[in-house]
Amino acid sequence: MNHLSPPRLRRYFAFLACAGLLCAASVHAKRVVMTDHEMSEVNAQGLFILENSNYDGLDFSKIALDADVDLSANFRNMLLGTKAGVSDINISDLQFGRSDGGEANRLVKISNPYIQFVYNKPLDAPTQVVGIRIGFDGISGDVGFLAKVISGSMYVNGTSTAVNGILDATGKQWTGSNAPCIAAGTCGTTNYLNLAQLGSIQAGDAVGPSRDFWISALMKPVNFPAPAGVTDPQQTAQAGYWLNWRDRLIALSATLPPNKAPGR
Repeated sequence: MNHLSPPRLRRYFAFLACAGLLCAASVHAKRVVMTDHEMSEVNAQGLFILENSNYDGLDFSKIALDADVDLSANFRNMLLGTKAGVSDINISDLQFGRSDGGEANRLVKISNPYIQFVYNKPLDAPTQVVGIRIGFDGISGDVGFLAKVISGSMYVNGTSTAVNGILDATGKQWTGSNAPCIAAGTCGTTNYLNLAQLGSIQAGDAVGPSRDFWISALMKPVNFPAPAGVTDPQQTAQAGYWLNWRDRLIALSATLPPNKAPGR
C-alpha cells in the first residue's frame, strides 16, 4: 500500500471527523427529572456502537456513530495513495449540499458514519492488520463530485436531459476518459457515461438513501459483505485505496453546483 504524508492522511479521515464533530454540535438533549419507576421502563443505548464480525475468512471490528447528521461541507483536492505522481484516488471537489436551491438542497443527510478495521488471525501467528475503511450507512441529498482518478467501483444512472446515460466502472486508477463502451454504434441501446461527465449527483431516491458509500485502505484485496437490502453484488476492494459507491445514485449535471455558506 502506498505511504501517505501526514497532511494527506489527515485529509483521508476528514469525512469521519467532520461528520462526528457536526453531529456532536447539533445533537441536543433536554434534561427531564424521572422517577425510579420511570427509569426502570426506559431502554437506551450509547452514542457509539461496536460490532465484531467475520466474513470470507477475515475478522472485522466496526465502530459506528449511532446518529443522523445534517451536513454541508466542501472537500478539495483529495489525493489518496499517491506514488510517482499517480494517485489511486484523485477527487478535486466533493461537496455535501448545494446553495443554489431551496433549504431541502442545502444539507445532505448522513446516517451512522463508521470506521471499520479489517484483520486476519492466522493459526499460531500474530494477528495481522489488513486495513481499514470509513463510510456511511446512508446518504441522502445533492452531492457535488468532480474526480480525475478513481480506484474503485461506481454505478451512476443519468436520467435527466442534461446527463442521459449510465456510468458503470470498476477497477484501479480509471480516469475521466474511461467508459465501458465509447465506440459509436457498438454500445447497443445503452448510452455510457464517463467520469468526466459527472459534476452533480443525487444520492438516494424516493425509496430511500444511498447505502454503500465507503473508502478503504488495504494491504491486500478484501471482499466486504453487502449492506442490508443492497442486492448489487459487491466488487472486491483491491489493495491500496478503493472507493465504493453504487447504490441509488442519479447524475444531475456535469457541472459542479455552488455550495456557499449562508449570507455569502
